[in-house]
Amino acid sequence: MTRSFSLKQKVGVIIHDLPRFLWAMRPSGLLGGDASPWIYFRNRNERLIREEGKKGVLCDWQWTSSLHAARVFPILGVWLMKRVLQEWPIAFKDLPVGGSDYQGPVELSFIIGHRGTARLPHLLTTLRSLFGQSQVGCEYLVVEQDAETKIKDHLPPGVKHIWIKPPVPDMPYSRSWAFNVGARAAKGRLLVLHDNDICVPAHYARELLKLFSQGYQAMRLQRFIFYLDPPSTEAITRAHRIPETLGLHSVLQNGQGPTIAVDREAYFQLGGHDEAFVGWGGEDNEFFQRCQTLSFYPYMYLPLVHLYHEPQQGKGNHRGRETAALLRARSALPIAQRVAELAARNFGNPQQLDPPYPSKVVLENLA
Repeated sequence: MTRSFSLKQKVGVIIHDLPRFLWAMRPSGLLGGDASPWIYFRNRNERLIREEGKKGVLCDWQWTSSLHAARVFPILGVWLMKRVLQEWPIAFKDLPVGGSDYQGPVELSFIIGHRGTARLPHLLTTLRSLFGQSQVGCEYLVVEQDAETKIKDHLPPGVKHIWIKPPVPDMPYSRSWAFNVGARAAKGRLLVLHDNDICVPAHYARELLKLFSQGYQAMRLQRFIFYLDPPSTEAITRAHRIPETLGLHSVLQNGQGPTIAVDREAYFQLGGHDEAFVGWGGEDNEFFQRCQTLSFYPYMYLPLVHLYHEPQQGKGNHRGRETAALLRARSALPIAQRVAELAARNFGNPQQLDPPYPSKVVLENLA
């Protein structure tokens, strides 16, 4: 649904945001400045932190936010996206680097959870953007969580398919369980827990491994997430390239969930994702909190492109409120206590969740 904005809001953007936006859109290296000036654009009431010698910026606020100027004038978001993708282009490939029978060393494992066929075009487009990674030996795991397998025959060669059957037919999707099962099967020293609707730049894996080689155990590099509208999404899934004519719903900052990279050994020491989270939301925020105990690279400088889909099933309903309540309850506990508890669980078991579904952990916290 398109939102209308008042004249006052539009004038406010023109006076307060547009000059800053245009300065952020200047050519890289102008006057000897930063190579990527666009990373500094933000909302008026927000603060960015940078560190000398470090690539990117830290958003100095807790939750995800939407760029106000791009909501009021969507064309600004389109201009920003085109500018950013000139620097960090996305490459869509039909097969992984090295071909479908790649036998070289696996440096990095992409793990994607999935259910159903509604988002199969999104998954396939996401995989094509991951196949476009350059100069890195990757593996690609898709963990299908459904009563019966529906996508195996549709996946490209070179993708490892894992099917896990929910313990009860009506169990909502568990992102945590899918990621944990995938992590157990992964070969790479660096795991990338990745959503099935997120396209990434061709050098994403290279940037992750560069930081990994410097001793960082976890990183989330997304500075802006560009949320496409339905026509742009359909164009990308059909043609496998970014179209000249773009439409955006929003531009988000400080996202914690769409993709995050973690050292494999550290992932298991942390206890993986909390499988008490079943249904929409919360598991990524709780996991992100625990990642802060690692050698975590906090700065962000890359774009992501989010493919449009209908609102997430369970978002805003009773199940969504359950996971929100569980997040509050878990966040109130010391992180060290959570890590000890989760690491002791039998997480990542393809036969069942731990705690078993329906989770007494959730019910007790809602009592």
